[in-house]
Amino acid sequence: MTDFGVAKAGSDATDARRLTSTGVALGTPAYMAPEQIGGEPTVDQRVDIYAIGVLAFEMATGLLPFRGATAQALLAAHMTQSPPSLTTLRQSIPPALDTVVLRCLEKRPADRWQTAAEIIPMLDAISATVPTGASVTSAPAPARMPNGTHPVRVAVLFALASLGVLSLVWLLVRWLGLPDWVMQGAIALLIAGLPIMLLTSWRERRRAARQVATPTGIERLFTWRRSLHGGVLAFAALGLATAAFMTSRAFGVGPGATLLSAGVLAPRERIVIADFDNRTSDSTLGPTVTQLLRIDLAQSPPISVMEPSQVSQVLGRMQRDRATAVTPAVAQEIAIREGNKAYLTGEILPAGSGIVIAAKLVSPSTGDALFTLRQSASSPDKLIAAVDRLSSKLREKVGESLRSVRADPLLEQVTTSSLSALRLYAEGTRAADNAGYDRAITLLEQAVGLTPALRWPGDDSECTR
Repeated sequence: MTDFGVAKAGSDATDARRLTSTGVALGTPAYMAPEQIGGEPTVDQRVDIYAIGVLAFEMATGLLPFRGATAQALLAAHMTQSPPSLTTLRQSIPPALDTVVLRCLEKRPADRWQTAAEIIPMLDAISATVPTGASVTSAPAPARMPNGTHPVRVAVLFALASLGVLSLVWLLVRWLGLPDWVMQGAIALLIAGLPIMLLTSWRERRRAARQVATPTGIERLFTWRRSLHGGVLAFAALGLATAAFMTSRAFGVGPGATLLSAGVLAPRERIVIADFDNRTSDSTLGPTVTQLLRIDLAQSPPISVMEPSQVSQVLGRMQRDRATAVTPAVAQEIAIREGNKAYLTGEILPAGSGIVIAAKLVSPSTGDALFTLRQSASSPDKLIAAVDRLSSKLREKVGESLRSVRADPLLEQVTTSSLSALRLYAEGTRAADNAGYDRAITLLEQAVGLTPALRWPGDDSECTR
């Protein structure tokens, strides 16, 4: 407060050499007006109006309107920079007060209030609009983290928010039938967002420690507002991509199109499943994979799988041996004869200690693959799970609802978890299809003997699958 009038006192002093000289600034740098900094020989009460504006800005926001690492940098800021709006730092400040203070801080003296008498009525009018006991500085700005938020606290808050976001995304994927990559995309965005939030916290703490009101340079990219807005925009982009994919899937146009939505297949279209070409040393894998796919695809509402008995009847009408192996060529011939629009074929390949299952849905009229899929199993014990994933992807590509696909039980639940039992079952059903009933009974009895016992809910008896 003692600075008020000091510059004018210096210029009016009888012996100016004791206080100041022409071209030398006198005052406290944080509150000095531009003309005072410039050392103008004649200054008036408008430098005090400027100082009042600086003081009011500091009282309202807790920050000075201009900052600098050195006194010279601070004086340069007063000369060249414009002060930020008070409402950007504290949104509860009345716009009228913001206008009064910013006019006090005009660079040119002629643009400021000319006397304190002009300011008093403005302040009285502002006071009349503020309820008794209310404070224009007490309410924090919404959607803004404090500049001094500790990184540990930021990490904890971010983890809690991420848990909520992922829970919501999981529910949407589960109940609306959204693709799996939506969850994967949400996880990727959150992983990318954590270091951004921590870096923002660190920079904001540094800025608060230096009491810099307006971030400059790269710090402008790492403010709470920009970081939060960036996160919202990123998830909005993920939502738009999801909506575009689902629209594409529904209308059969673009990357999300399915065979049903594109009109390639009709609902309940019958398909023939060819015997998978087995290139491993285990001769039972081919029939096992073929049988597993037939079982799982039979659960799909849009697909109708030709049963082995139906295939045998078609072979009989073709005057061929009913026990003929259903190779891809035979499957194509059957599909053409029956007017089917697709048949399924594939192969089983060795891959180190595991196996790879490749499948493709083929158009019989052209021989072109409508789509191809691959799934790997790290070991033969993982075969059932690999076939389950392959079948799910196939049903999705055909056009079955993603929600419907996920709602079906796993193959292990509708068959058995014993791969040995499945092999015996596949051989037994093939023997039965070829009229080898005695062998079929023997194999099926062995399969039942290897199947783990189950206890049905609400029943004390045990049964086997």
